Amino acid sequence: MHRKKAHEARHMEIPRPPSEERDINEVHIEDIKAEDENIGLKNIIAAKRASYKEFKGINRSSLPKNIFWGIIGLILFFLVGSAVLFFSLREKASGVVSSNFGSIEAGAQDLQNFDLQGAAREFSASHKDISADLEKIGGVFSFLFQGGGPLSSFVDISKQLSSISDELNGLQTSFFDFLSTGNGETFISELTRVHDTLHIISSESDGISGMFSFLGKNVPTSIDLLSLRTEMKSASDFLDVFVPWLSSSTPHHVLVLFQNPSEIRPTGGFLGSYADVQLEAGNITSISVHDIADVDVGFMPNIIPPKPLQAEVSRFRPADANWFFDFSDSASKTISLFEQSNLYAASSTKFDMAIAVSPKVISDILSLTGSITVSSTKSLQGYGGQAKAVFDSDTFLIQIQKIVQDGQATGATYPKGVLKDLMANIFKKMETLDDSQKQTILPMAIKWMDGKDVMLYAKDPEFESFFNKHLAAGTVAELPQNFEGDYCAIVDTNIVGQKSDLYISQNITIESQINIDGTVNNNIMIVRKHNGNTSPYWWYSAPNQDYLQIFTPQGSVFSNESGGIAKKIIAPIAYAKKGYLVDQMISTIESTQKDIFGYPVSTHEESGKTVFSMWARVTAGNSTTISFDYSHRLFLAPADGIVYQFIFDKQAGVTRHYKFEIMAPVGFQFAENNLPTYSYEADDIPGRLVLNLTLKKIQ
Repeated sequence: MHRKKAHEARHMEIPRPPSEERDINEVHIEDIKAEDENIGLKNIIAAKRASYKEFKGINRSSLPKNIFWGIIGLILFFLVGSAVLFFSLREKASGVVSSNFGSIEAGAQDLQNFDLQGAAREFSASHKDISADLEKIGGVFSFLFQGGGPLSSFVDISKQLSSISDELNGLQTSFFDFLSTGNGETFISELTRVHDTLHIISSESDGISGMFSFLGKNVPTSIDLLSLRTEMKSASDFLDVFVPWLSSSTPHHVLVLFQNPSEIRPTGGFLGSYADVQLEAGNITSISVHDIADVDVGFMPNIIPPKPLQAEVSRFRPADANWFFDFSDSASKTISLFEQSNLYAASSTKFDMAIAVSPKVISDILSLTGSITVSSTKSLQGYGGQAKAVFDSDTFLIQIQKIVQDGQATGATYPKGVLKDLMANIFKKMETLDDSQKQTILPMAIKWMDGKDVMLYAKDPEFESFFNKHLAAGTVAELPQNFEGDYCAIVDTNIVGQKSDLYISQNITIESQINIDGTVNNNIMIVRKHNGNTSPYWWYSAPNQDYLQIFTPQGSVFSNESGGIAKKIIAPIAYAKKGYLVDQMISTIESTQKDIFGYPVSTHEESGKTVFSMWARVTAGNSTTISFDYSHRLFLAPADGIVYQFIFDKQAGVTRHYKFEIMAPVGFQFAENNLPTYSYEADDIPGRLVLNLTLKKIQ
């Protein structure tokens, strides 16, 4: 009973003072069931009842089901619709990129063919089409092709390609004016513009991969984007150094070597004449044309010449410094000897670069300007008795040689001064060419470098690396240690043969048999015909005497030879007794020389190659045939899918017909023609010919 009363007492209503009347919406702790004490509400003093109900879910209003699902539907519709729109946009963007890559490729092809105006039209049209097409499909997704978007790099590159084609056109014209007038201010300005655009293209090309990732598939294109980026960056890096060098107020001297292929030497011809071109603050301040005798006379050191050359000269001179087939070796040696001559040592003149130029360059320019007439001066005592001389593209070299020979015979003061007069008249005539004629200079220049009619060397390693990368340096190809292929170069050197090489024609045939064991057997057949009997001038009809060198992969093994002749060279001076100096480059090569018993053949190492050498002689109106066999081993034995590479470095200045026949191993053929033999035949080949052939096992 007491327990019941106590229970009732606890639930009795206890009156409160008016001031303590409770708000009906208040909730106190005691109103909360004991079970609520476990949900973190112990410290709550009071709260609004409505809040509590809301917290507890009491009296909470709920959405009607149809409205709830409607909202979910709208969200899904938005997401799905956006995805559909996005993927639709991506497909359209892909179509825009694909269609315009065709124009970009056409423009790139025009650039490769040196059609700068055609490239400008293609790139400009492409950029306009890209911008218009992307604007149509952009809408809310315009951010995709604006700055930072995945398509922005493509838009920007199309714009920059349009710009650079115009800039290259301007650069071509300004370079032409630079050569003809000597004023380089505009040329430097154009170079700077090209440099800036190249830098932008190089930077933007990084984003192209992001564009392809966004598009989700590869756009059909033959453009190698990685190669494009590498080439653009290489050119930009070169201009980083070249523009400041050209703009510098410090005088720079460039040695221009006129090689005469009538008397062939390893780099293309005897150094009969040269020009010292001085540059300062971007301008050509002087061009001094000289006979090679000018620098030879002032050259005092007595240096032992290469052994074969001792048949003609008793000491090594600047005139003979282009003895090495690798032009970088010959050019560096030539500059070194020039700088030791009193002609330049007295003024401490240093040459930054050397440029070898063949007569074809002058001939091509004369084909552009037309024939040029120059008048002789009293100081020259006439051009071999002539008051004036007319030069055209076909006969200019023979005409020059006749004037020099006649001048020497009549005691003319400076017969080679005719070159200076001719060059001055050529530059003057070039100023009168119209724009269409000027636009042919760049294609000509590229062809000259491609065919080794122009070769470049620079002391600066960055310049030299750029020249070498673009095959303008005339270097000997470097072969990797795991080289899977063959290499060859055939090098003629006229020694005591007058100017007879101008009338020597050659047919060269190389047959290579790849064997299943990984060896390669080579036969070289050289037919040399002397046509000097058709010339009225004795210097062209003299017997031709050739020191012949065949450059092969290192470690090649001699097999057989016929047609060559033995020649014993007796030193004209007791060099050791007379205290003659030893040239380190010559000494290094000759220290490896060995005679091959029973044959008129010797071997030595040069430029990382095994070189076989012999002599050949032919008189006017006759021909001679030389056959030479050797072998070497490939890095890997032949197998299906292996790429076999044949490399041939051409000698500058020679006239030859080439035929190469490469035979696959037994059981294989070449994928390139599906035949067991691959043939290549041409009169004119690049300075470096590379044939990549894929071995394919016959099923």
